[in-house]
Amino acid sequence: LGQIIALTGIQVSALYRWMIVREVAEEAIEMMRPTEELEKEFSYSAYLADLRLVNKSPYSAVSYLLVHQWLHAVGSLLLSERSLNARHFSDNNFNQICKRRHA
Repeated sequence: LGQIIALTGIQVSALYRWMIVREVAEEAIEMMRPTEELEKEFSYSAYLADLRLVNKSPYSAVSYLLVHQWLHAVGSLLLSERSLNARHFSDNNFNQICKRRHA
């Protein structure tokens, strides 16, 4: 989420208003729970995979697929080079995401 916050200049609390699909917002809220260490300055959480303490980062794109797709869709609309070059891990399209919402 740090990338989109830096790109747009808005606060995390306002960022959720941009998430029009409930599942995307729920994933983001789960990722940013107070018990998580993602934003703690002296946390090792960002380095767990690099330190080989876990097989994959708990904050990886695969773990939060909908947030990853949403972030890079918005970033691409804002012509972020990183988002334009982002790899997509799923063949989900917007219609499939909406179907999950109503399932």
